[in-house]
Amino acid sequence: MSPLIMFLLLAATTPTAPAATEPKIELQFKLQLNFTSQLSNKSSAEFLQLRDNVTAVLNGVFSTNYAASFNRTYIKSFSAGSIVVNADLLFNNGTALPDAGAVAKALETASSSSNFSLSVDTSSITASAAPNATAAPNATGAPNATAAPNATAALNATGAPNATGAPNATAAPNATGAPNATAAPNATAALNATGAPNATGAPNATAAPNATGAPNATAAPNATAAPNATVAPNATAAPNATAAPNATAAPNATAAPNATGAPNATGAPNATGAPNATAAPNATAAPNATAAPNATAAPNATAAPNATGAPNATGAPNATAALNATGAPTSSEGAVDLQFRLDQTFTSDLANPSSTAFKDLATNVRTELNIVASSLYGSRFLRSIINGFTNGSVVVNSTLVFRDRSSVPSDAKATSQLNAALSNSSSLDVVAGSVSATATTAAPNATAAPNATVAPNATAASTNPPTSSEGTLGLKFSLNQAFTSDLSNSSSVAYQTLAAIVIKEINIVASRLYASRFLRSIINGFTNGSVVVNSTLVFRDRSSVPSDAEATSQLNAALSNSSSLDVVAGSVSATATTAAPNATAAPNATVAPNATAASTNPPTSSEGTLGLKFSLNQAFTSDLSNSSSVAYQTLAAIVIKEINIVASSLYGSRFLRSIINGFTNGSVVVNSTLVFRDRSSVPSDAEATSQLNAALSNSSSLDVVAGSVSAQSTASSSSPPAPTVASLAVVSFTLLAVAQMLINV
Repeated sequence: MSPLIMFLLLAATTPTAPAATEPKIELQFKLQLNFTSQLSNKSSAEFLQLRDNVTAVLNGVFSTNYAASFNRTYIKSFSAGSIVVNADLLFNNGTALPDAGAVAKALETASSSSNFSLSVDTSSITASAAPNATAAPNATGAPNATAAPNATAALNATGAPNATGAPNATAAPNATGAPNATAAPNATAALNATGAPNATGAPNATAAPNATGAPNATAAPNATAAPNATVAPNATAAPNATAAPNATAAPNATAAPNATGAPNATGAPNATGAPNATAAPNATAAPNATAAPNATAAPNATAAPNATGAPNATGAPNATAALNATGAPTSSEGAVDLQFRLDQTFTSDLANPSSTAFKDLATNVRTELNIVASSLYGSRFLRSIINGFTNGSVVVNSTLVFRDRSSVPSDAKATSQLNAALSNSSSLDVVAGSVSATATTAAPNATAAPNATVAPNATAASTNPPTSSEGTLGLKFSLNQAFTSDLSNSSSVAYQTLAAIVIKEINIVASRLYASRFLRSIINGFTNGSVVVNSTLVFRDRSSVPSDAEATSQLNAALSNSSSLDVVAGSVSATATTAAPNATAAPNATVAPNATAASTNPPTSSEGTLGLKFSLNQAFTSDLSNSSSVAYQTLAAIVIKEINIVASSLYGSRFLRSIINGFTNGSVVVNSTLVFRDRSSVPSDAEATSQLNAALSNSSSLDVVAGSVSAQSTASSSSPPAPTVASLAVVSFTLLAVAQMLINV
């Protein structure tokens, strides 16, 4: 049969709702027309006229493209915005469905023709394959009540054999009426209602041969069947209109507007929906429709919290949980980090998730991402999460959540598909070529706070040092607040309070920028000038760490707009570092990287060293010349601790440890060695002297004589030149013990 003949036949056919088993593609698009309230009423002339027009055009398009494999179009509803068309494209049983993307492309191509009669917004076209739902097995009616096999009450249908078409016609031969069964006064047949395939009834037609009515079954007075209601094949009516126990609702069923059940009609006792049933995409809830008493939701089906059905409300495609949920991905789900730029001006309130501007843009972006991803990936896609917005123009950092990890597309495929789809979005002005997608691993058991935009993988703010497999980035910036001496003491309330505030804000900012690539932040210390924050950002692995220039630019923009921290603009500096293997932190302590306890091991041949000398403004005593004395060991532990804090904040993971070589008179002259990761990590003499003089002169733990600090590069050796190896070994063990006691205080 030619496509033209098929088109004419389809155009002349009265539309009927699809059977549950018919293969179909769910199609949605917008017509660039004004929506009117009459289009919500499926009985209105406006609805019927537009339905017939759209049906005829779509039948023509898809008959031409798919010939005999295409069956027909069924219009489910029209909704506002401009006019959203929700339709099913039905294909013949046993025929493999075409690719949903190809279906959408076919309509887009046809719409671009100059003689196409519908004003389709081509950027709004989405298509997805609908699950082939089957009726519940063994659903039976009431005991002993049998309806006519395959009987329908179709308008203008032919009567049963030997049945007369006259009003009040008698029953067909051998047909017996139910005892005391009375027809409902003024009961009208459902307009265009279709029953089981191949069954035809006549207006006022008699019962089918050998059909027996249900005992005492009384039709509802003045009950009018819903327009386009589809009767289940072979369904038997129950006495007093009681649905069969354990009957399952047909998937994709559209409830009738304002439809009410017959008086005394009850839903099936404890009737359950089909296990794992998902709401039909774009299924419209019946206005004012009431659920059957005691009806239970389908097992495993999760409803949106506090969600209420609205007239003409459309369900989110493929949603078991609402697509507007923002929960972090679970351990069983798959996730893709998605980043792209919007061609609009960034404002400071977009950095604040509590602001109206942030919430409005997040809603718009999430809605569009859900539409695009649902059309691309169907039921494999679950929801999108907005992690944050940053400057440049507006950078969107988001996560797409999939049913499981096997459902996640490859990075290259997702980037290509999403770039094409988002660049053509009519809702978002996406910068072409800015889309980047990267598969991630969902954090196990991560729970999101209600309505909160959460840091991926965060259950609590961890300050564990980086492991050998993780990547790190040193981050330094200044806060516009006065430095106080207690901020030099990591055990003080002031230090711990500020550290908690800074960690929280860095985690929020870095999670928005880098999503699941970022793991946590660590505060290494605070120094004077106003308050200089020295911190480390920890990433999933070294390949996840952004470049120094990129991180500095991004973090400077984000932190300068922070509502929690008063960051000095332009003070942010990021430098990639190498994580220290097997480093462990004291509980609740904010620790210097690489420190388990203050080590005083001599430098190895591969390490770099820097000699450091300075004077303390205190009286020299003779016992400071004896490395075994309590006075020597106590002062050495204090000096080592302070040098380690200062040098870690200045040089990050390049710095490893400090060693006290001895004290001499004048007031007390400290001779020490700083040990670095390698020789290339050692700063120049002039740079180190300047930096260490500034930092140590402001120390609250040591009274350093201003200008007395001097740093000088040395050659690495297995031991410092002055003391003997034996004496160093004794001192090292002693200092280690004293340092450990100080740490535990």
